[in-house]
Amino acid sequence: PVERRGPEPLDESGRSLYANGKDMMRLLLLAACLVASAPLRAGEVAVDAPVAADWRRAGLPDGAKEALTADGYRFEHDGRVFDPKTRSALTSERLLEAVSRLNLSTQRLALERLRLILAKDSLGASDRAAIQSLKGNLPEAVAKAVEASAGAADLRRLADRDLSRISSYFDASRTLGERQDAAQPVRAAEPGRRVSLPYFDDSERRAGQSLSAAAAGELSQDAFGRAVLANLNGKDGRPAIPPVVIADLSGGILAAYDYRRRALVVDRTMLLMSVTEDAAPRERAALSETLSSRQALVDHLARHPEAAASFAAKNDALLVHELTHVWQDRRDPVMREMARGNLPQAMLIEYEVEAWTTKNLYIHSRLKRDPAAKIDVFEMDDYLAMLNGYGRWARELRAQYAASSIHAMDVATASAIQQRRIARVRARAASTNDEQTAKSLDLLAMTRADRELSTMRAGQANRLHGLETEVLTVGKESAGILAERYLAAAEAAPNPIEFSVNIRKAEDFAVRAGSKRLLEKIQARKGRSR
Repeated sequence: PVERRGPEPLDESGRSLYANGKDMMRLLLLAACLVASAPLRAGEVAVDAPVAADWRRAGLPDGAKEALTADGYRFEHDGRVFDPKTRSALTSERLLEAVSRLNLSTQRLALERLRLILAKDSLGASDRAAIQSLKGNLPEAVAKAVEASAGAADLRRLADRDLSRISSYFDASRTLGERQDAAQPVRAAEPGRRVSLPYFDDSERRAGQSLSAAAAGELSQDAFGRAVLANLNGKDGRPAIPPVVIADLSGGILAAYDYRRRALVVDRTMLLMSVTEDAAPRERAALSETLSSRQALVDHLARHPEAAASFAAKNDALLVHELTHVWQDRRDPVMREMARGNLPQAMLIEYEVEAWTTKNLYIHSRLKRDPAAKIDVFEMDDYLAMLNGYGRWARELRAQYAASSIHAMDVATASAIQQRRIARVRARAASTNDEQTAKSLDLLAMTRADRELSTMRAGQANRLHGLETEVLTVGKESAGILAERYLAAAEAAPNPIEFSVNIRKAEDFAVRAGSKRLLEKIQARKGRSR
């Protein structure tokens, strides 16, 4: 599954986005104009009176729901939405406010990516295709111009107009206190201000602790897994696994590290499947019905740590992938700067390549320890694809991510957007003392974050080169390991067809390994089958 990250986070305190007095009126008018020009594509949230929000009846788009969930908002089965700070149910008006801000944030990023393309002297076929792919996230007027195949000059004019308006809205919505916080340097291993309170109640906390402990327990059984855990060691020398929360993820996403909450998010449906498949066949349907709500599943996991351990055993490779993102967050300040609004909200493709490679190296270590280890078919196919050609595998992975989300981009693209944001702030008019202070603080925060992004870019290039070298090294021993694996599969085959398929694979890998011992072992097994 391809991970996705939502638009930029909402204000961490859950407060209103608007200032007081005349500033409130000005911002309300600006927000109303912007939202009116770009209605929700997949359903609208109607507001007639300050009544409790119901996200189901409102037809809230999946993307908005995911992004709000990532910011700590709680979506209940009965339609209520709870604020992460106050833990109280939102009104329809507050929900509209939150969704509108998310909409504008996504539009800003789409416009910024459009302007990068339009900055070229001439546009090729791939550029025009990239512009068309942005259409669904652009403000209505710009989207219509793209649909009509407007010229580059017209698109630049429209994009600059809307980008200026949206950027002004976000500039005006930040308080002096937020700017002062954002301007403070990021300290090593400290996350900075982010959405807090990953747990709403004690049951959820106990379920999360069971899942964290299960992840550490499972990965500690493998040498490579122990190295992954060691990256997360806290002051006490033990792995500091982040909080684990359960949520409804969509788009086939099974889990994701959310750097805004500093939490590992696990899909409720995947957890439910894990719990029910451990039950006796005749009990599965009833158990699935009993645990159908998120709260019921949370309560069950809180009471049954063995269910969490079973989940970790089945999804150890997935956990390695996500814990790699945790390590990235702790070693580099980039995600922390994104969380504070100093860098574009991006799913950096270089980080994803590192996480997928690390996950496959873990699989290799597990197979080396036990060739007959139970590995998910998808994970096994990906591991083999990586070994068969790392360069091609990495290019295809990059392309897959680039096409998956507007937020997925390489570091070079994120850096280019950041440079344009800094230039826009430098050009911002500042006539009053307050405006000059705000501008100075913004530049201080954004230029520092830009330097950190550049440093990360160089370090990540070296890190990926080292991982590629490691893949080439383990590839030399993989043939013998895979020969043993398929021989074990042939031994356990339930019928002649599966035996024949697996014994043939075992023989092929034994030939690649150049192992006379393995070939003799395989031939002896083939002889016994006759």
